[in-house]
Amino acid sequence: TLGVDLHHKTAEERSLRLKAEEQAWINTEVSEMALMLQGSVHLQTAARIFIGRLASAVGGSYGAVYLVQHNQLHFTAGYAFDEASSDLSVNREPFGLGTGLVGQCAVDGQMIVMHNLPENYVRVHSGLGEAAPSTLILLPVLYETEVVAVVELALMKELADKELQFIERTGQNM
Repeated sequence: TLGVDLHHKTAEERSLRLKAEEQAWINTEVSEMALMLQGSVHLQTAARIFIGRLASAVGGSYGAVYLVQHNQLHFTAGYAFDEASSDLSVNREPFGLGTGLVGQCAVDGQMIVMHNLPENYVRVHSGLGEAAPSTLILLPVLYETEVVAVVELALMKELADKELQFIERTGQNM
């Protein structure tokens, strides 16, 4: 029984250490995001920094930031799409709160995670080819308790718990 107790204690310590490492990673990433955004005067610049940093931290492949202005969501910045082309997968026209998943995310103020996206939902393009992402995250960005933006991020993989926690904390702390 002493050996079994020791084995359980070691496993418990390992689990606690991993959780502490995950929390340290989340805290570091959130702090780095806040530092990068410090001094951003223009909303479009801040939105571009935000989506770029978020995507690189979690392996995002495609994304957009929609700012709430006059009770509508306005496309403000994108990640990994060609602004010169008529990229139809990003809606650049303003739309109302509650309209579509982005609008619903703004109304509810809750993160939405979707898996197993349809093949024709959106395409991620690179110089070598294109593919459909498997995961879509919609994140409300809060200022105090008010939703000021929604981030839409497509990924080619499912996220680990620590990455989901980081994304959620980022939306709450910016």
